[in-house]
Amino acid sequence: MRVRLGSDEEADIVRWIFQQFVVERQSDTAIARQLDHGGILNQSGSLWTAANVHTILRNENYVGNLVYNRTSRRLGQKLVTNPSDQWVRRDAVIDPFVERSLFTVLRRSWLSDALKSPRMRCCSGSACSSIAKENSIPA
Repeated sequence: MRVRLGSDEEADIVRWIFQQFVVERQSDTAIARQLDHGGILNQSGSLWTAANVHTILRNENYVGNLVYNRTSRRLGQKLVTNPSDQWVRRDAVIDPFVERSLFTVLRRSWLSDALKSPRMRCCSGSACSSIAKENSIPA
């Protein structure tokens, strides 16, 4: 059984966001502004932010994958980011909104940018090494 996320309208917005970022080379901020100017509210019913857009671009659910155990917390302790080798991944369990090839181009671009600038962190924590592993790119 495969799960379907969201409505057709939400799927169209997610596809548009990926298209704008990857193909049209728009920034997270520019995409958020365009959505706001179009009167499209985010999932919370608020205006869009660059962080909202970035969260969507990072989310593997949109290509059909589920990933668990990215973070954990022991009782009474702070949230910690787990290394990517501890993540639990299930591919192709959700009907995808976005083509995998588009998502792969996006992830490779982020990794390339991160490798060029040691101060820049793409996504979070160990995400760059996991992107490299998934896309067979030496990190």
